[in-house]
Amino acid sequence: MRCAVEVTRGGVVESVHTVSVAICRMSPAGDEPEEVFGKADAAPGAAELPWVFARSAVKPLQAVPLVESGAAERFGLDDAELAVATGSHLGDAIHVATVRSLLAKAGLGPESLACGIHRPLGLAAAEAIAREGGQPQALHNNCSGKHAGMLAVCRHLGFSVAGYTAPDHPVQRMVSKTLCEFAGVAECDVVSGIDGCGIPALAMPLAAWARAYARFGSPSPQSLSSQRAVASQRLRQAIAAHPLCIAGAKQFDSVIAELLGPAVLVKTGAEGTLAGVVVDAGGATGLAVKAHDGAGRAARAVMAQLLTMLGVAKQPEAIAYLERESHEKLVNHAGTVVGSVRVVLPASA
Repeated sequence: MRCAVEVTRGGVVESVHTVSVAICRMSPAGDEPEEVFGKADAAPGAAELPWVFARSAVKPLQAVPLVESGAAERFGLDDAELAVATGSHLGDAIHVATVRSLLAKAGLGPESLACGIHRPLGLAAAEAIAREGGQPQALHNNCSGKHAGMLAVCRHLGFSVAGYTAPDHPVQRMVSKTLCEFAGVAECDVVSGIDGCGIPALAMPLAAWARAYARFGSPSPQSLSSQRAVASQRLRQAIAAHPLCIAGAKQFDSVIAELLGPAVLVKTGAEGTLAGVVVDAGGATGLAVKAHDGAGRAARAVMAQLLTMLGVAKQPEAIAYLERESHEKLVNHAGTVVGSVRVVLPASA
């Protein structure tokens, strides 16, 4: 399904973002996932359904081997450390401390991180470094938690820490295999690239990512092994227990986790990708969104609209938040409302 996100000013549509949506439903019985919107077998470049590098939108799935392998148990990782391994954090003090703790429990230090260094995404963290005359470290990288989790798996399974980001390294082969199994796609049928933090990035049809999240939310042994189902559930609960660790204060992923708990998980990725799952008594619904021009605001607006349509928000605060995100007001520097960002769904949706 494709929809539009219109940006209006003075009653005139100033710009339009085109957004593709895939929804996949998994029943409690663990039958094959039903693709509500989209088909997962479309060829690369198919106009009706894009192939997508999900980027950071699949970090929770990439963290499954951390629990499933036994590394989390062996090193005594707590929920905050598990949550930061799934996150794209702002580089705030809480994030840096949690990643450092995860590494230390695995017998490693920050020098082991190969994610690279960038200025913290959080303004407060970046300003604090500048004020103190310091320099950003790899710990401030928004992907450092994911990398720390992968390093812990290496230590647990006896893999070499050196070169752990390479596509042919055992830990990356394990992560890629896990993603493909969740998505129901053969490894030979995916497209591989390199993510911004240096690890492999996989491209699949958008519906395959929705299918992967539907399985991630399913407790059924027919769709997941009992060990994988337990790992998936533990990660969802860890994120809900420490919502700031998946992103940061006032960030979409963290606010959703805080307001809606472990039954709803969303994860933002680069270039306008956003994916997640809604778990209910009737099963699990996987969601995947791609803004074709890479606009994150469009992806967030559509995801908020989808969550509203699924009726996940019960409390007034949650309902109001989703309404604000799907119908965002544009405010200028003087505080005046000058326009809006609104989702326009097709008539058949």
